[in-house]
Amino acid sequence: MVLFTDFECPFCKEEAKVLRDNLVKAYPTEVRLYFKEFPLESIHPWAKVAAIAGRCVYRQNALAFWDYHDYVFENQTTLSEAVKVTTQPDLTQFRTKIVEWAAGKGLDAAQLGSCIDQRSTEAEVDRSIAEARVLRINQTPTLFINGRPTPGNIPWEQLKTLIDMELARAKTTGEEVEKCCQIGLPVPGKH
Repeated sequence: MVLFTDFECPFCKEEAKVLRDNLVKAYPTEVRLYFKEFPLESIHPWAKVAAIAGRCVYRQNALAFWDYHDYVFENQTTLSEAVKVTTQPDLTQFRTKIVEWAAGKGLDAAQLGSCIDQRSTEAEVDRSIAEARVLRINQTPTLFINGRPTPGNIPWEQLKTLIDMELARAKTTGEEVEKCCQIGLPVPGKH
């Protein structure tokens, strides 16, 4: 499964909770989730810098990324208040909160701050955004299950049904279960 998400999106926050609470418990080895950023900057002023910071965290400690992910989604309101939006968002307080969080997690806060300030991972985020645009994604969250887009929040019961259908299809077609749930994203217009 591939998830295109936006750290500032309240619907993404809900979908993240559903996935984090259920996916690994229900499918500990059968399904892989690939996280992709798609910050909708026109309506979410700090979403892209949050995506950049997330990739900076990942570079330091891949497992810490999921703590960062949970922290940002759980603190959307506080982080939004920290970014006093006028004509241009002031990301200073956002950065401060993220660096404080990192220090509390034992990460190198100075290195993280530098990575955010230099926008060291922006090219990676931009590639994820470009991929989303090629796939004609226009909302977050958008989840791809074996290449099939499922935009918007999906209640766990429905999502589980879709995953079970894909796993069953893999078994009946003879595909390996792991191959079943690794996504090869189609490029529109190419076969």
